[in-house]
Amino acid sequence: MFEFMGASAIAGALAKIADDYQDKGLSLPPILAIFISILYGVILGLLSAYTPLASLFIALAIANALTQKIDGIHIIGFCAFAAVIIYTGLSYFDPYIFSLFLICGLFDELALKRPKILTLLFENRLITPIGALLIFIYTQEPLYLAAILSFDIFYRLLQYLIQKKLKKQTKPNPR
Repeated sequence: MFEFMGASAIAGALAKIADDYQDKGLSLPPILAIFISILYGVILGLLSAYTPLASLFIALAIANALTQKIDGIHIIGFCAFAAVIIYTGLSYFDPYIFSLFLICGLFDELALKRPKILTLLFENRLITPIGALLIFIYTQEPLYLAAILSFDIFYRLLQYLIQKKLKKQTKPNPR
């Protein structure tokens, strides 16, 4: 299970780099940004092809597609993800778990009017991890929870590090 957590963590970090290249102007050579997108797509595709995580990652990819969050450099990552799955097939897919994660992913991505008390959950996209926690409680299978937490923790870690780097770049030179 630790290798799946590690792969999920790497994919999360790479996805954040691609996000910030796309949305915040992170300075990268375009070929490196393309490589990063292909790499996170391939990693998520392999996790989907050879583990039960297909139900999670395919659901989240579809949720992102339905909410039009796959754009720019992420189209390349999505195509790499889809190509791996098409080429390798799936070893395991649970339609019930997929349905739960699809709903969670849609709630995480949609900009709906929400009660103030739930703002923290939605702004931090915590619905999917809560869904994974519910699956863990119900099935005693920790893989989904471990994978989404690994992905999210490293995504947020890179978010913090990139924001710190971008702030340093925009500070005026005191000389």
